[in-house]
Amino acid sequence: MTTLNRHSDEDSNLHVRNNLKGFRGAHFTDLRLVTVLLTLLLLQTACATKAAVNNDSQLTLIAANGGAWYRQVNLQLHEVLGAATSSELQIINATPLGFHMALRGLKDQAGAVVFQSPANSVKLASEGKLTITKLGGDDNMTVEKEPVARIDGITALFPIPALITYVVVSDLSGLTRLDDLPELDVAWLVFENKAELITYTHFLRSAKLKSHALLLSESSLPETVADLRDERIDGFIFKRLGQAEDLSNALQSLEDIGIRILSLSDEHIKALHLTPIEIPADTFAGQSEQVVTGSLRMFAYANAHVSDDMAYQLVKAFWENQNALVGKSTTWSGITPALLDEVSTPFHPGALRYYQEIGVELPDNLH
Repeated sequence: MTTLNRHSDEDSNLHVRNNLKGFRGAHFTDLRLVTVLLTLLLLQTACATKAAVNNDSQLTLIAANGGAWYRQVNLQLHEVLGAATSSELQIINATPLGFHMALRGLKDQAGAVVFQSPANSVKLASEGKLTITKLGGDDNMTVEKEPVARIDGITALFPIPALITYVVVSDLSGLTRLDDLPELDVAWLVFENKAELITYTHFLRSAKLKSHALLLSESSLPETVADLRDERIDGFIFKRLGQAEDLSNALQSLEDIGIRILSLSDEHIKALHLTPIEIPADTFAGQSEQVVTGSLRMFAYANAHVSDDMAYQLVKAFWENQNALVGKSTTWSGITPALLDEVSTPFHPGALRYYQEIGVELPDNLH
């Protein structure tokens, strides 16, 4: 018969109690460690989620660098869209670039981007036919073209004010048509910036004008007005958003010496990828006849990182705040849904959603 050893039982119970005590201590220590690890994991997840939200709601606005006008347009869009859209939507103004340079730079842009561009430039970029034009050669006046790789994922949002081309000459120049240039020994044409100089140098050379017929230079509008008055130049070519106040004031100040705004021919307008536009007589001082010139239709576009919801929010805010934009500049007064057909690239799905909601019908090729 087995006799239960009391001492052994006590030792065993003591051993069990000691083991339980050790187990509980280790268990509680492990729980504290697990709690700390879970807390750190949750914090890390929260930070990552917040960063993702901020990244998804951040938008970069890129202004077209054709002059101060589109930097101003960008600021106006920034103010109106920033105030009208969700507070989570962060709109950042990027350094302005040239039209084609901005398009080429899209490949290196991270995140959602909205940029300004001529409709034709985006069409060329989507087809892999876009080029960067620059001046080179020994005389730094030879037009050179650098190809840009095809850019995918660009979609349209809404129209913005178009650029109108003005060719202004003095009566003393003897110019009555742009085609008269080859008949002159020298015609001084001044451009406001390098981009304009390059564009029109390419155009004038492609029009087979005599090489000695043009002396091209860059200058600001005040300097140009002074040069024209002092007969140092015969004329200038500028682009402006609509009937720009600074150009109107400049032409008024030159009325006493006799000036005229030249019309562009159909060939000129086609060569420059412009849309014909009529300037009624007496729109500017010294302009007694109707002038036909060209305008560059501009749109706001989105890159592939702009979500459907963000695009919808932006387009809705844009159209519902037209009065606010017109209040900042009258150049916005001509922006209506009727211009949507002039885009050459399909609209963003988020933009289409809004246009369908307000009953705007768009051609199938823009869907």
